[in-house]
Amino acid sequence: MNADELIPWRTRADLISDDSADEWAADPAADFTVKDPVRDEFYRFAPHEYFLLKFLHQPRTYAALLQAAANELGERFAISDVQNYLQQLAQDNLVVPLRMGDGQRLFRQRVRQQSNQWKQSVLGILSIKLPGHHPGGWLPALKPIGWLLFNPVSLSLFVVLVVATCLFGLFSISSVAAKVPSLANLLTPQHLVLVLVCFSIAKILHELGHAVACQYTGRECTELGVLLLVFVPCLYCDVSDMWTEKSRGRRILVSLAGVYVEMAIALVCFWMWFFTVPGPLNYLCYSLLLITSVNTLFINGNPLMRYDGYYALSDLAKIPNLSAAARDHVNGVIGKFFLRRDQWFGRKSNAGFLWAYGLAAAVYRWVILVVIAFSIWKFFDFQQLRAIGNTVVVLVACTLAIPLLIASKRTAEQIFTQGLRWGNTLLVALIIAGVGYLFLKVEFSHRIWGVAEIQLSDPEFVFSPLDGRFVAEVVDGQKVQKGDLLGTVLNLDLKSQQVQLESQLEEARLNLRLLDLQTGTAELAGKAEFWKKHQATLRRQHEENREMQQRMNVLAPRDGQVIAFHVAPEKKSERLSKTEGNLLAVENRSCQVNRGDPVCYIGAPERLRGLVSVDEKDVQLVKPGAVVKVAIPFSSDSASGRVQEISLENDQRFRQEAISAETTDQVTYQVEIELPADRRIRVDSRQQVVIICHQTTAGEFVGRWLRNSFWF
Repeated sequence: MNADELIPWRTRADLISDDSADEWAADPAADFTVKDPVRDEFYRFAPHEYFLLKFLHQPRTYAALLQAAANELGERFAISDVQNYLQQLAQDNLVVPLRMGDGQRLFRQRVRQQSNQWKQSVLGILSIKLPGHHPGGWLPALKPIGWLLFNPVSLSLFVVLVVATCLFGLFSISSVAAKVPSLANLLTPQHLVLVLVCFSIAKILHELGHAVACQYTGRECTELGVLLLVFVPCLYCDVSDMWTEKSRGRRILVSLAGVYVEMAIALVCFWMWFFTVPGPLNYLCYSLLLITSVNTLFINGNPLMRYDGYYALSDLAKIPNLSAAARDHVNGVIGKFFLRRDQWFGRKSNAGFLWAYGLAAAVYRWVILVVIAFSIWKFFDFQQLRAIGNTVVVLVACTLAIPLLIASKRTAEQIFTQGLRWGNTLLVALIIAGVGYLFLKVEFSHRIWGVAEIQLSDPEFVFSPLDGRFVAEVVDGQKVQKGDLLGTVLNLDLKSQQVQLESQLEEARLNLRLLDLQTGTAELAGKAEFWKKHQATLRRQHEENREMQQRMNVLAPRDGQVIAFHVAPEKKSERLSKTEGNLLAVENRSCQVNRGDPVCYIGAPERLRGLVSVDEKDVQLVKPGAVVKVAIPFSSDSASGRVQEISLENDQRFRQEAISAETTDQVTYQVEIELPADRRIRVDSRQQVVIICHQTTAGEFVGRWLRNSFWF
C-alpha cells in the first residue's frame, strides 16, 4: 500500500474524552478514556492508541500519521499495524468511513444495536427504573461512613474476617449443618414477607455502597432513584462519573462496593444465626445469609453477568465493554468459520480470553434465566397455582425465542449475501448428529451405589438356649453336619441349683426312712405323706434341671457352613472383644450370653445372597428377576447374580435417625440378589458396592440426575 494514500477513516466528532488526556506525554503509562454517547459505552486506550485516535479527527495520510507518531511518541509503526488498529476502531464504531461503500456494515451494526435495545426493553418488565434525583443535598453527609468502610485498614480487616469465617464453617461443618432450619420454618407467609422487606433493605444498602464509595474516591454520584427489581423496590445509582478516574484501583473499588456491603451483611447474619436459638430472628438471619451470599456468588459478584463483578473484570482485563467485545468476537469467529467473508474485524489480542468469556457468559445467562423461570413455576405449582407458573414459563420462552428468531433472520441474510462454507457446515452437522445419536440412542449400564451385606442364601440362625457363658467348639467358616456340637452354654447358677436339689432329695429320702422305723401313728402318717409329696416335687425339679443342662449343648440344626453373627458397632457389649464382635472368636471364649442371643447361622456355602441397601430414587432401576453385576469399587472383584426380591429396609435404627433429623421422606429399600459361591467374596462382609444394571442412554441418565438433584 502507498504511504501517501489517504486513510479512509475519520474519528467520530461526537466522542467525549477527558480534557486532561491531552497531557499524555506527562504520564506515558496512563490509560485514557473515551465515551460513546450514542451507545453509552466507554473505551480505554493506551497512550499511543489514544494519540492515533485523536490524530484522525482530520483526514490524514498514512505517511503523516507515521511521521507524527515518530515525532510525538518516539515510536515507529508499520502500515499493517495501523490497519489492524483501524479495523478494531471500525468494529467499535469509533471511526466513520471517508468514502462510500461501508454503509452496509454500519447498517447491520445499527440493526443489531436496535435489536439489543428491544430485547432489553422486553426483559425490562422485571427491572423497572423510575425517575431519580441528584443526591448532592444529603449524600455528602455520609462521607465519614465512606471513610470508615473503604479505608485500607477496614478492607484488610474485612478480608481477614471473611477468610476466618469460611475456615470456621469448613472445620465446623457438622455443627453448622445441624443448625440449618427446616424448610417448613422458612416458607411461612409471615417469614417470606419479612424476608422480602429485608432483601429490599439489603439492595438499598448495596446501591448506597456504590454511591458512598464513589464519593469517597472524589467523584460524584449524579443520580439516585428507585428500581423495581422483580417488583421489589430497590435503589439504583449512576456513578458513570468514575469513567474519568485514572486510578484503576479506585474504579474497581466503586464497582465492587455493592458486593462488599452485601458480603458484610452476610458476615453479620452468619454469626447472628449461629449464636441465636431457633426463632424468628434466627430464621431471618439464615434467610438473609442465604440470599446475600447466593446473590453475590451467582449474580452481582459473578463476572459472567453484567453487574458489579463484570465491570471489575473488564477493568482488570483492560477490555472496555467486555461483554460486547466478547460477543462480537465469538460471532466473528463463528461467522468466519461458516460464512465466506471477505474481511473480518477481529481482535488480535486477548482472542482466547474473549472466546472463552463470550461462550461462558452466554451459556450461564441462559441457564440462570431457565433456572429462575423453573423455580418460579415450581413454587406456584407447589401452591397449586399452576396457571400463573405456566404464564411465567411462556413469557420466558418468548423472551428466549424472539431473539433467536431475530438472530436466525440475520443469519439467513448473511448466508444469502456472503455465501456458506459447505464443507465446514457439513462437518459440524455430522458432529452434532453423532453426539446426538450417542446421547439419545447408545445405551450403557447404569450404576447404583449402595451398602451390601453378603450372606448365605438359605441361612438358619442358631440362638443361645439360656443365659450363661458360651464356650465355642467351632470357628467361623467351618463346615459342620447336622447334630455336631457348636458350643456349650455354662450356667453356674443352674449347676449350683442342681447340687442343691440333690442334697434336698437326699434329705427327703432320709426323713422318710426314719419315719418308716418309728411306730405308726396318725401324726407320723401325716408327716410321711408330706415328705413323699415333697420328694416327688424335688424329683420333678431335678429332672427339669437335668433336661435344661442337656440343652446347654448347642447343636447344628443342619449341614452347612458356620458363619458367626457379628454384633453391630453401636450394639457391642463390654463382654465382647472390641476388635471381633462375634461369639466364635478366640478372644471371646466363655463370654456371657443371654437367652435368645444369636450365636451364628448355618447355610449351604455354594449359594450366596447379597442384601443391598438402595435409595428410593435408584430402586426403580432394579427389577425382580433381572440379572445384575455386583462390583466392589476400585477392585476387580465382581459377581453376576439375579435379583430375587425388593422390600423396604427393616432397620429401626435408620428410622429413628430419620425421624430425629426430620428426614422422614427418605426411604431405603433392601434388594436381595442371589450370587454364586466365589472365594473372592467374603461371607458376612458389609461394604460399599456398585450394582451394574439397567441399560440406559445418556439423555435418560442426565434427566434422572436433574430430577434427583434439583427437586424436579
